[in-house]
Amino acid sequence: MTKREKYEHWVDLYTDARAKRSDMDRQIKRRNELYKGVAQPIDPKTGAPAKKRADCKRNMCFELIETQINNAIPQPKVTPRDPKNVSLATDLEGYLQMEMDRLGSEETNDNAERGTLKQGTGFYLVGWDETKSTPITSGELFVKYYPLDCVYPQPGITDIKDAEYIFVLDLVTKNKIKDVYGVDIPEGSEYRNMNTLVTAYYFNKQGYLSRYGWIENTDCVVFDEEDFELRKVKVCKECGEELHDKSECPLCHSTKYEYVSMEYETLPEDIIQGNLDDPNNAVAIAKAGSQIPYYKIKQLPFVLRKNISDDTSLYGISDIDLLEGNQISMNKILTKMEENVMKAGSFVTKPKGVNIPNTDETLKIVTLADPNQMKAFSVQSTQANMQQDNILQESFYQMGRDSIGITDSYQGKRDTTAESGKAKQVSAAQAAGRMESKRRMKDAAYADLYHLMFKFLLAYCDEKRTYSRMTPTGEYVKGSFCRYNYLDVDDEGNVYYNDRFLFSVDDASTLATNRTAMWQETTNNFSLGTFGNPADPQTLMLYWNMMKGLNYPLAKYALASLQERSQQLPYELQQAIMQNPEILQAVQMVIANPDMMNQTQGGVANENS
Repeated sequence: MTKREKYEHWVDLYTDARAKRSDMDRQIKRRNELYKGVAQPIDPKTGAPAKKRADCKRNMCFELIETQINNAIPQPKVTPRDPKNVSLATDLEGYLQMEMDRLGSEETNDNAERGTLKQGTGFYLVGWDETKSTPITSGELFVKYYPLDCVYPQPGITDIKDAEYIFVLDLVTKNKIKDVYGVDIPEGSEYRNMNTLVTAYYFNKQGYLSRYGWIENTDCVVFDEEDFELRKVKVCKECGEELHDKSECPLCHSTKYEYVSMEYETLPEDIIQGNLDDPNNAVAIAKAGSQIPYYKIKQLPFVLRKNISDDTSLYGISDIDLLEGNQISMNKILTKMEENVMKAGSFVTKPKGVNIPNTDETLKIVTLADPNQMKAFSVQSTQANMQQDNILQESFYQMGRDSIGITDSYQGKRDTTAESGKAKQVSAAQAAGRMESKRRMKDAAYADLYHLMFKFLLAYCDEKRTYSRMTPTGEYVKGSFCRYNYLDVDDEGNVYYNDRFLFSVDDASTLATNRTAMWQETTNNFSLGTFGNPADPQTLMLYWNMMKGLNYPLAKYALASLQERSQQLPYELQQAIMQNPEILQAVQMVIANPDMMNQTQGGVANENS
C-alpha cells in the first residue's frame, strides 16, 4: 500500500465512522445545550427549532447532573492468581495509588463524571510519555479523559475490546507538532495557529498497536507509526551502534542516526526468584546479559466508561436523554407563566375627549365638561392565575427526578415525606440504591484503567520506581515497583512477564478518601475500646498514629507528646521515689549489679520451695 493509498484508506474509514454516528453527534450537541440551559423546543414535524421560543427558567438537567457528581476516586485492588505473588500485588497496589495522586486524578474524574452523566459514555486514554523524564527516571504514565464527541470507535461493535481501530480528535498547535514530529501543519479556520489532529489507533498484521495521524480536512500526514507499540532505540545509521542520548557515534564518529524497533531486551542483572536472604530458596531464572522479549500490550489503549448500560449499543444511556422531554415542557410552562405575569397590570378608564396630563406631579388638574363624567374614571387591575401552571411544571420536575431516582433527602432539601432523621437516611439510601448501577459502571471502568496502566508499566517502565507508605506504627516505609520482579519462567524454561493478576477496586475506598468521615469513624472505634483500653498509652499511640495517617491536624504534636511522656515514669511513682529515697538507691544498685537481681530471685525461689 502506497502512502497515498494508506492516507485515503484511513480517511475513508474515518468518514464512514462519522457518518454512521451523525445522528448521535447531533444529539451530543443537543445534550450540551440542555445542560447549559440554552436548548429550544424542536418541531416534531420538521426537526427544526420551533417558531415559538421557550427559555429555560429552571434548569433541571443541570441540577440533577450536579447532584450526582461523585468526586471519590476508586482505589485499586490487585489480587494475585498465585499465592506466592501476594507481595507483588501489594507493591503494585501502592504504586498505582501513588500514580493516581501524581496524575491529578481529581480533575480527570471531575470531567469524566459530568461527561459520562451528560453523554452516557466517556473514554480514558492510557499512554507512556517519553518526554516526561527526570535525572533518575525515563518516561511517565499518562491518563487522559476524552469526551464522547472526540472519539469515534469502529462502527457496529458493542464491546470496546472487540474494536480493531478507533479515532480520536485533538486540538493541537502548529508549534507543538513542529517540535515533536517536525511537520508544518496548516492553520485551522476556527483558531489561529491551531488545527484538529485525527489519530487512528489500530492493530497491524502482527497484532501490535499502531497509529496513523493527519490534520482533519487536509492531506497533511503528521505520523505513520506501524510499530508504535514496539520499543525504539537510537542507533548509528552507518555501523548500527546503540547511541542512547549521544549525537555522535563513538565507533565510527558518524552523526547520522535512526530509530530501530526492538522486540527483545537485554537484562541488566540476574533475575532471582525467591528469598534473596536464603540462598537455598533463591533461584536465578535469567542471567544478566540474556535477552528476553519486551512485554507487548496488544490492546487498544482506551477504557470505556458507561453511565447506564445498553445491551444493544456500545454507548451508555444519557441522563439528559431521560430528562429532555420534561425539561422542554417545563421551559414552555415557565415561559408562559412569565409572559402572563409580565402582561398583567392595571389600566385606567376615562371619559372620551378628556385629557389627563402625562407628568410626574402628584396633583394633576383635569377639566370636565360635565360632573357626570366622574363616573367614567376607574382603575382596572388584571392578574394571571398561575396555580394550575405551577402545579403542572412541578409535576414535570418530579417526573424527571423520579426517572433518575433522586429524592429530596438525597439533594439535601427539606423532605416532607420523611419526618424523622432515620427516615431521611432511609430515603437518601434508597436514592443511592437506585444509582448503584452507575457506581458499578464507574468501578468497572477504573478496574480496567488500573489493569491497562499495569500493562504499560510492564512494557515501558525500565527503572525501579519507589513510593512511601505509612505503617500502623506511624512510620513511613519505602515501597517499590520494578517490572523485572514480574518475570517468571514456564515449564519449558522460557522467561516471560507475569501479568496474571485480577484487578478491581476497593469497596471501602469511598470512605477512605473522605477524611472527615474517617476521623469520626476512627475516634468512635477508639472511644468504644476497639483498639484496646483508651487509657493505655500503647492504645493512645496507635490511635494518634492512625489519625496522623489520615492527616488529622496537630496529630504529629500529640504523638510527639506521647512519645516524650513514654520516656518518663508515671507521676505517682515519681512522688513515691521522692518521698522514699531508699527506693531510688535500691534501683540504682540493681542497675549497677544485675547479678544481685538474679541472686535475689534465686533466694526467693529457694525460700518458697
